[in-house]
Amino acid sequence: MSFQNVRRPGGWLPGVCFAGASMLAAPLARPAPIADGFVSGNGQYSTAALNNQNPFVPGFTSGWTLGTGSTKFHVDPAANGLSTSAGLSYPTGGSVGMTGATADASQTIARAAAVPSSGTYYMSGIYLRGNSNTITPGAYAFMGWGNAVVPDAVTSGSTLQGVYVGFEQSAATSSGGTLDDFGDLILRTRQNIGGSLRTVDTVLVDGQATSTFLQNYFVVTKLTVNTSGTTDRLDYWVNPTSIASDAAMSSSALISGTVSVDTIATAADLGRLTFAESAYDASFSFDEPRIATNLADLAAATPTPEPATTATALVGLLALGCRRRRS
Repeated sequence: MSFQNVRRPGGWLPGVCFAGASMLAAPLARPAPIADGFVSGNGQYSTAALNNQNPFVPGFTSGWTLGTGSTKFHVDPAANGLSTSAGLSYPTGGSVGMTGATADASQTIARAAAVPSSGTYYMSGIYLRGNSNTITPGAYAFMGWGNAVVPDAVTSGSTLQGVYVGFEQSAATSSGGTLDDFGDLILRTRQNIGGSLRTVDTVLVDGQATSTFLQNYFVVTKLTVNTSGTTDRLDYWVNPTSIASDAAMSSSALISGTVSVDTIATAADLGRLTFAESAYDASFSFDEPRIATNLADLAAATPTPEPATTATALVGLLALGCRRRRS
């Protein structure tokens, strides 16, 4: 803020208060990562269906108006037991929940984001599923960053792009004939299998061997683009207790690994944050979706005030400065 004498016809007008050009002309800086804590109240989310909600969250460029449509995904006012294992600055605000049913057709709800171009992307989220009453082979519930293609399983010629994490009921029985009604925690991506692009599920936690019921899973993924021709590298960590570095995650995670994927051509292929569900007869909660171009920014992402609130505070500070200068 500065005070200048202003020239006018017939003389000078002293003591006029000006804000520096950098304060008024430049937009308020936004954090590098794109993150949503589903904060409700004060002009943010309402605790209702996600469909058609459009609160200001930095980095997003549309409301929840994309996808095939769903009114079942809703904002809960609390995190509903969701937590991380790394002692980070989140979760904050609420979460997104849904109670599925075996009769549900494949459905998605999404909002667009201005994901920057980069050779590396880090993504994270928190995942929690409730009980399942029936077994529906092929049922799934995901949260992820991708394009407009619904993340259904496709055996060949897949156009799916992006990275999805969530739960899938892979089969009615395991290979040993035991009922498998817990649901696997999986990654769903597109991979090149024998020259054919296919949707592939990478099992992170086998629901047959370890019940996923009411278990918190904090999943971090790292997508390194074009590591070999069109092939991308996807590293993943489940429940790391430190995210200070890739090495810290690898040494502290419950599960970690790497898979070769063929999942994006440009940043636009990660340009939708999507919730997707099909016939998954269970309740679940997803929270804190984040995407960033480096790990430090991913860890530091915090909710940002609504622009109107920030602008009002700035105007108040300017006015106070002017009054003090005149006095």
